[in-house]
Amino acid sequence: MSSKRRTRAAVLAIALGALTLACSSDEPGDFVEFADRIAAAVNERDVAFFIERIEGDPYVCTEEDVAGNAALPIGETPACEEAGFEFEAVRIARYGRPGIVTTTSALATDLEVFFRDALPNESDQYGLGAVELYATAAPLAVGDEAPVRRTAIITAIQATSAGVPGRFARGIDFEYADGRWLIRSETAAGFPIAVELLDPATAGTVYQEWRPYE
Repeated sequence: MSSKRRTRAAVLAIALGALTLACSSDEPGDFVEFADRIAAAVNERDVAFFIERIEGDPYVCTEEDVAGNAALPIGETPACEEAGFEFEAVRIARYGRPGIVTTTSALATDLEVFFRDALPNESDQYGLGAVELYATAAPLAVGDEAPVRRTAIITAIQATSAGVPGRFARGIDFEYADGRWLIRSETAAGFPIAVELLDPATAGTVYQEWRPYE
């Protein structure tokens, strides 16, 4: 083999090795351990850490979905504007209400806005106004075949509709698949009910295994 071919072969081997490393994962299956990585991403305001993990399931809009769009709160973009439309679906639940099927981009936007609107110079009894990982938990399972998921509860102070600072929260649901934690759904809670996700007594209506992140 010529020296040029040996060089090209070596470069190819290095490239393939790098690709293998990139595709492999050393993420721990223990979510409590993985929570340290979530906390680090939150502290660095690394929204991309969350967004690139969002993964939906194939979904086809029905006539019932299209009709149900009329019930969405003002400002929420309907995922199904016509029957037969196909997209990758995730769920966003407003705390205390059933979840709605929506697009992965809608969930990504919600997370981007959550980080963007935090007021780091504010504080209250729950901590500073910047986004922080407050607790981990597990969603209450529905049915024997429900996937095993774990939740990162993040919180921040933002401006309320009245223009004053208030506490907001998001419960981000992760699922471990192929050696990686992927985001599958979210529970959103605004002021003043967001604090219910920050208390194990009230959070017990939607979560189990609630524990503060320390």
